[in-house]
Amino acid sequence: MALTLRDVGLFALCILFPPLAVFFIKGRCDTDLVLDILLCIFAWLPGQIYAVYLLVTVPSQDDAVTNPLLT
Repeated sequence: MALTLRDVGLFALCILFPPLAVFFIKGRCDTDLVLDILLCIFAWLPGQIYAVYLLVTVPSQDDAVTNPLLT
């Protein structure tokens, strides 16, 4: 996975407001978003760590277009 300007912006968003970053990474409201909101309510740092984890592990839509094996 190549580092793009989108990834840099999402990383900054993971630090500043993790639930919004998770929404942008996943593209929908699902259990990952709910889990990140709960982590941020109880403590901010676990929410940030989980958002960065999703940023690193979830392939972006751009990767799926160039490599159909990732879908």
